[in-house]
Amino acid sequence: MRDLRQTGRTTRMLEHAKRLEAEGQVVYVLTASERQADALRAQLGPETSIQVTPLACVIRLRWDTLQIEGAPPNCVVLVDHYVIETRFGKMLEMLHAYDPE
Repeated sequence: MRDLRQTGRTTRMLEHAKRLEAEGQVVYVLTASERQADALRAQLGPETSIQVTPLACVIRLRWDTLQIEGAPPNCVVLVDHYVIETRFGKMLEMLHAYDPE
């Protein structure tokens, strides 16, 4: 996989989360750990309603639809790239294994 560390993906995701919140959406951002969640909460500031939660704390996430069972219908779930890379890294490698160079 390409090395995309420190390219601003998480920052762009948080900016997207703020836009969704401003549009009236309920927004959850899923992180790899409580430590990462704390860091992202600090970036967002106290005045936000965006829920930043470690993946381990989300009991009923449907990966196929990115919906949390029991969440409001206007809920948008954003997943930090590090969660995807660590949980589905092998699948991502397979996805790109035969890409043209």
